[in-house]
Amino acid sequence: MKQNFQETIIMITKMAEKAEKERDAAINQLHGECFACVHYMPCHNEGPCRTCKYEIACLLPDEATDNWKWNGGKSEE
Repeated sequence: MKQNFQETIIMITKMAEKAEKERDAAINQLHGECFACVHYMPCHNEGPCRTCKYEIACLLPDEATDNWKWNGGKSEE
């Protein structure tokens, strides 16, 4: 019984590590997509978007920075 329990823990740990890697890869692919950013709003150039290099209407292109931050999978409805 103890052996099965330990094997189950190892299997679940491996599955969790795989899921984390896949999640991190997906977030990496979304990086720069405004709809997936916590700062996203319908009005452009407000807040952190004003100087973000991913904002297509960036007012300060020479000073643009990467202000993108994943929204955790939550979208505005």
